[in-house]
Amino acid sequence: MADEAYETALRKALSELAKVDRQADDIERRRATLRQSVAVLQTLAGNHSDHEQQQSVTGAILTILKASPGPLPVTQIIQRLQSMGYTPQAKSVATLVSRLAQQGKIGKADDGYGPATASMQKRK
Repeated sequence: MADEAYETALRKALSELAKVDRQADDIERRRATLRQSVAVLQTLAGNHSDHEQQQSVTGAILTILKASPGPLPVTQIIQRLQSMGYTPQAKSVATLVSRLAQQGKIGKADDGYGPATASMQKRK
């Protein structure tokens, strides 16, 4: 009988943990979207405030992917970097995306039919 109570408590705890994890993912995605918006607005306004340190291109790529609801091709990543005030070279961005995928920080897919895409979803 005690085992049954523990099992019930365990199921409830696992369910709540899954719910909180989803909420944390949603919050992190929203934070990334806001960071990206602030960077774009600072560029458009000509306001390069030191309030937040200028992030590296790698950090900006991670922010872009976190803010995206799905995978992005490198061309879209480049466009979003440009809107944030960066002047990236396509080859450099593609290399950074590949390195981040090799490090397991992002997922990268290339089905051979279209452009390779990158996302925060890590490949298994």
